[in-house]
Amino acid sequence: MWKLLIRMGLVTIVLLILASTTLGQTDIPAVAVTLSANGLAAPGTLPKGLVTVNFENTSEAPFIGVLLRLNDGVDLEQLFAAVAEDPLGMLPLVSLRGGPAIMPGQTGSITYNLDAGQYVLANFAGEPPQIAPIIVEGTGAASADAPAADLNVVMVDFGYGLPLTIPAGESLWRIENAGEQWHELALAPIEPGTTVEDVQALLAQGEESGLQQLPVLMPMDAGEAVHLTMNLQPGRYAIICNLPDLLNPDAMRSHHELGMIQLITVADTLTYTDPAGIFALDYPAALAAVRPDLPRTLGLPFPGVGFGDSDATIDLSAASQPVPEGSWGIGVMFIPAAFFTQMGLPADASLSDLAMVFAPEPNNAEGAEVIGMSEITLPNGTTAVQRIVAGVTEDNVSLFYEVADGVYVLAALLSSPGGRTDAMVETFMLTVNSIEFTATADTLMAAMSGE
Repeated sequence: MWKLLIRMGLVTIVLLILASTTLGQTDIPAVAVTLSANGLAAPGTLPKGLVTVNFENTSEAPFIGVLLRLNDGVDLEQLFAAVAEDPLGMLPLVSLRGGPAIMPGQTGSITYNLDAGQYVLANFAGEPPQIAPIIVEGTGAASADAPAADLNVVMVDFGYGLPLTIPAGESLWRIENAGEQWHELALAPIEPGTTVEDVQALLAQGEESGLQQLPVLMPMDAGEAVHLTMNLQPGRYAIICNLPDLLNPDAMRSHHELGMIQLITVADTLTYTDPAGIFALDYPAALAAVRPDLPRTLGLPFPGVGFGDSDATIDLSAASQPVPEGSWGIGVMFIPAAFFTQMGLPADASLSDLAMVFAPEPNNAEGAEVIGMSEITLPNGTTAVQRIVAGVTEDNVSLFYEVADGVYVLAALLSSPGGRTDAMVETFMLTVNSIEFTATADTLMAAMSGE
């Protein structure tokens, strides 16, 4: 099964890389495993409990690894004899803890939670499989907590539980086998419009289909879970389990034949549509917190939305508290022209005068000061007032412009003090450029009054 994947062009896939370190594991002990021209090198012992295994492949062949725990009473001689006869013959003798696929020249990382016992790390890309015995003993870091995952993936009989759209870039996945059978997770890039039925047809063709799969997590038994760091590029993917249904040996159907295929989209941006139908925009998929009623949280009646890398970032910003280093978010509000006339501004007030309504007040709670203000032209040709503000609790860049007749937009990028990057600004500009006002000024006024 695993060697078939290698023959199907596994080595050529570069769209997904397991990152070299796992996020948020400073208290978890780490060990190194290396596959080189000299063979498989692994530590002879591992600590009990949470442990991160960092894999490096300096050889010219793939590493297709699985960590196996020998059942109590089983010794290495029995295991080696079973593997020599048939790799599947070892299954009654071990429990499968999963493992990574590491391509030549790449690195990867998995965090396990191990109980004491005799283990073996096996590389099934070798012929015969390369095997490294490992003893798990003692106690790990008692104070270590399991990493906080960005994405929880559940494998069941026979399907995957995860969002249909996930953000591109680096994220920490927790993968759990909540089924009654062994499962794995392989990833295959597919063309837009491809259906599950299309993927099943390609799989039925075998090597002739040209479908390229990268094993993300090798077989893992029921009840097990691991953490690993993924780095996905945008695109459409099929998640596939290729393992056979061992509980029904007469049929010996693969799990994907039984429906264990899920199609996902990996996106740089996601689309947000206002529930009242007033606007739509594309926002960075990396901003996981979405707050549709953020303006009202700030005491403002305008329709809008806020996005942040976490709810904490938005809450701290709204409360005029210091935003954590590296944190950021985006906020958007829609303001009718009538608001400014009600405040006493003339109907022919300049864009800059209107924008100044939202300038920081002296001695404000954020310690914010305007350090730059200018008119710029957005990529869509609209003139906007850009204001750059530095503060004690956060920095921000705001854009103010007329999005439709009698309707203005105030969009802001907030970041930790001194933490704004060019990448944040570029992403913010893309978001602003995607804003579509899909209502009328009258509809906007009605929404402000709660109608």
